[in-house]
Amino acid sequence: MNAQSPSLHGAKAEREVHGIAFLGPYRGHDFCNTGGGLSTAEVLGRNQGRVLWFLFYGSLVIAASIHGAIGLRVIVHKTLKLRGMALELVM
Repeated sequence: MNAQSPSLHGAKAEREVHGIAFLGPYRGHDFCNTGGGLSTAEVLGRNQGRVLWFLFYGSLVIAASIHGAIGLRVIVHKTLKLRGMALELVM
């Protein structure tokens, strides 16, 4: 029997889509800027005040927080062998 709820399954699928959509451009931007010798302050200075960049990073943070919460739930489930209501109460 699978201990995952339908909403958790949907969140995992959404997490994968966000990972593909956001992580590639994020890592590409990071590689291009830091590979060229820019410091963190210089990169932030170039992107300051750009709404699109704010929305991009805001979405990335939300996706990462969902990813972390799901991962923590899986770790608790696997290590403590909790299921159902017991798992819900711990989480």
